Amino acid sequence: MGEDVITKLDDFREIIKQYKDLIPDELEEKYRKILRRMVEAKKRGDNKKFEVLITEIQPVVMEISKILQKIVEEVKSKDLVEGENILWFNRVTKGIFKKRLVQLWAITNKRAFIRDYEKDLVVAVPLNACEVVVMNQHRKSKGTHVGSFTGYAYGGFGGVAAGVSSSRSQSYGDLCFIQNGQIVLRFPEISDPQGVKNLVKTIQKQTAI
Repeated sequence: MGEDVITKLDDFREIIKQYKDLIPDELEEKYRKILRRMVEAKKRGDNKKFEVLITEIQPVVMEISKILQKIVEEVKSKDLVEGENILWFNRVTKGIFKKRLVQLWAITNKRAFIRDYEKDLVVAVPLNACEVVVMNQHRKSKGTHVGSFTGYAYGGFGGVAAGVSSSRSQSYGDLCFIQNGQIVLRFPEISDPQGVKNLVKTIQKQTAI
């Protein structure tokens, strides 16, 4: 039980790293310190302390989740149509000290799209008119988490880490959307590509006539 909790929190930490430029440093540091203490308590077999630390980290998780949710809401107001919700997304940034958003990759309940802010264009494909395949799948023992589940498909942003591998090694690959035998959209080197593909397949089944 405790190991499952730590694994999920560790996965969430990888998502935090991806959006480090948007999350206050002190909040990230607080999360990291509590998580480290939880790992230490688990190693000692101190279940009482472990439970106390769970109550300490929960409000921190909620605060960070609200920040991530705000990102999604900002996207919704700009790029989505009525009745459309983002289920998975990835922000592509440039810069070292001052990062700027250059692309948004997203999967909604209606389509997959890439929003290019530098070129001011959107490339999209309807989910009910394409096939989705995973290419170039491989595993890494260490790597930056690429892509986040928003949780809309799981009843709230608490599902942000849903579908992420619980293994210390992470699966990566290209998620490709195909029409008429041609790749029309590609999300390269995303985390847990099979999990994201399964999300798309579920949406396709739900919207099939």
